[in-house]
Amino acid sequence: MKEKILIFDFDGVLINGIEEYWFTCSRACDIVLKLAPNTSYQEFNEKVPEEFIKLRPLVTKGWEMLLLAYAIISLKDKWNDDFFYNFKDNFQFTCKSIADENNFEENFLQSLLDKTRGQIIKEDLDYWISKHQLFVGIKDLLNELKRKKLNFIILSSKNSKFLKYLCPKFEINPIEIFGYEHGSKISILKNINNNYEIIGFIEDRREALEEVLNDNLLSKIPCFFAEWGYNLEEDKINLKKEISIITLKTIKLILNSSR
Repeated sequence: MKEKILIFDFDGVLINGIEEYWFTCSRACDIVLKLAPNTSYQEFNEKVPEEFIKLRPLVTKGWEMLLLAYAIISLKDKWNDDFFYNFKDNFQFTCKSIADENNFEENFLQSLLDKTRGQIIKEDLDYWISKHQLFVGIKDLLNELKRKKLNFIILSSKNSKFLKYLCPKFEINPIEIFGYEHGSKISILKNINNNYEIIGFIEDRREALEEVLNDNLLSKIPCFFAEWGYNLEEDKINLKKEISIITLKTIKLILNSSR
């Protein structure tokens, strides 16, 4: 009999890392723009711009996050309502256009983001960690998982080496952590599914859940849309019936199914 397991996304489900993303991306932009470290961060008064917060749910890969920050910083005088909604409505296309115009390769951007994050950690680990926080209610959830002796795995689009700094600090104790360097979430889920009974995949990105349901080998995995994460109101409209919208209050229904 297979062990029952929960699968959690990390950023947007367990951890709110929007401040860290902006800080790290703005520092990486300083490198591209040949500015002194933290110039861009200070230019925005050390606050996360509303455009970054509102468009963060559209990001699917780290390099897109960096391009979004680059667009906000380098095109700051163009961000009126029309520019914002055009960016939002054509997000992936706009990101690719900006990358093409500046000869930014995806691998370069992802590598720059990871290297910048690594440098920030090397400079001051505690400061970097301070840019993260648990979502309200996650601490109680983790305690409940521990009480029920229900294990969980983290599946993240961030490099797993960075999560290994954060998890002990926030007393997050998964039995395994998988980052983007381990492959796509679909391929990782297939391997996990061979060894465990997955009683819930909890994500804040609609497309990731739909991709699971569209895969014949994974379509029976219970999929849960975390409404507290990085998502848009329109993401909750016309969801597939197999996807359940949950809050940190209703998540206990999943835990009860583990009995």
